Amino acid sequence: MVPIKEKLLSLYFKKLAKADQVVRLSVGYKKAQLLGLLYTYEDAQKDEAVLRFIDQVKATGKKLHILCYITTKDAVYSGSFPSFTQHDINIFGKFVNGPVADFLRTPFDYLYHVDLVSNPMLDYALAKCRAKCRVGKFDATRASLFEIMVKLESKSDSYALDGLAGKMLYYTQLLEV
Repeated sequence: MVPIKEKLLSLYFKKLAKADQVVRLSVGYKKAQLLGLLYTYEDAQKDEAVLRFIDQVKATGKKLHILCYITTKDAVYSGSFPSFTQHDINIFGKFVNGPVADFLRTPFDYLYHVDLVSNPMLDYALAKCRAKCRVGKFDATRASLFEIMVKLESKSDSYALDGLAGKMLYYTQLLEV
């Protein structure tokens, strides 16, 4: 990512975190109807782990919207989900990609961020989204981004991603409000 754009996104993120206008209320998983999934494309192995998570969520009968972030120009993403890159956000922090803007405006009951490593672009997207409850990996420096955080040993393989996704789904299914 362009260093100046990354710094600007960091400033926009801090501003959004302070002035968060979205009402973040968790609903019980049984009452939840619309779920979102945000993740970074890295390789086919990670995509397989994400597809397993998608199958688990869909088995519960919930409607799921997926958005994929592609970090590098040379990544070959062949998935069928809407995706975006760093070029889909302008220098002022506005998303110029229609599907991304629509995704972030959607009031998901739960938005799962299934990544083991943070990313400034996705942090900004998470801060900007209208989801009622954001679920992600535990990171004390990103506590303002999530209403539910899952702690996981820091491994970087697909088994760790399966474990993270499985725990996210397990803990949100326990919620009854």
